[in-house]
Amino acid sequence: MLIGGTSILVGVYGPADCKESKQDVKQAVVEVNFRPKIGIPGLAEKYYEQYIRGICEAAILRSWHPRTLFAIIVQVMQDKGSVSLLFVLVHGENFDENIRVQSFCLSTAFCGIELSI
Repeated sequence: MLIGGTSILVGVYGPADCKESKQDVKQAVVEVNFRPKIGIPGLAEKYYEQYIRGICEAAILRSWHPRTLFAIIVQVMQDKGSVSLLFVLVHGENFDENIRVQSFCLSTAFCGIELSI
């Protein structure tokens, strides 16, 4: 998806089996991997992972899929800085489309608002 010169690629997988060490008996586990364009993930990428995980955990009905894993992989392809990466991810058609194609049961729709000061 491309918005304002910022482009990301999103892969959504699940529900799938997960390791016993990560399993939750009552609900599914959401795992997010955020990869920068170059280099290894740093603190900013870990923040993005937590933020995306929070959005997905709130929207996906995880209790319908106990002991399974939902994996979301985000790869930054181009970042010109004109638009926030999180804005592109949440508002990108491919992210919402991938979630629906995988037949995730959602309690709410994905949406967000970005404010600038």
